[in-house]
Amino acid sequence: SFMSSAAKIKVRTNRKPYTQVARINSAIFSFDNIDFTDFSFNLGDKSLFSVNEKEKLFINEKQAIARLGASIVNDKESIIIASGSSVTALARELVTKDQLTVISASMTVSEILCQNDKFDIIQLGGFLRHSSLTVVGKYAEMCLADFACSKLFLGVDGIDIDFGLTTTNLMEAQLNRVMMNAAAKT
Repeated sequence: SFMSSAAKIKVRTNRKPYTQVARINSAIFSFDNIDFTDFSFNLGDKSLFSVNEKEKLFINEKQAIARLGASIVNDKESIIIASGSSVTALARELVTKDQLTVISASMTVSEILCQNDKFDIIQLGGFLRHSSLTVVGKYAEMCLADFACSKLFLGVDGIDIDFGLTTTNLMEAQLNRVMMNAAAKT
């Protein structure tokens, strides 16, 4: 089932939380095929890992999430794929679709999806984050203002009971908010 709610992004860097908390609109899905009740782990501050290091963690869980995500994408849809190791796994599952228009902040996601020449890929521009090979900033946000997409696939660094979706970068938090608005237009 689908429900809309308000959530917050808690921005952290170098393990010290900012006092600023940004409000976002989020979409919450209930996944009938995946049990997250025992899906808790503690590796210290995972946000300090690069996306390449994160791809090596919890591979089976990410693949299950990716298969489920791909199953709700229809041919000829326009979707947004943000950044992160879980949405990179999603991109690998989507390659076999017939036709898609995909907007992405992730250079890795765009590189994977360009294997299918029936896909229209819009790679956002902006400031490159070396740790994740994704772009953030004003130019990425401005590009999204012209689009309305049916779905958004958003990777986050965590989900906090009090703060909601969390990310380690203030510019990424802002881009995530703009992506959510672009997906909410449809």
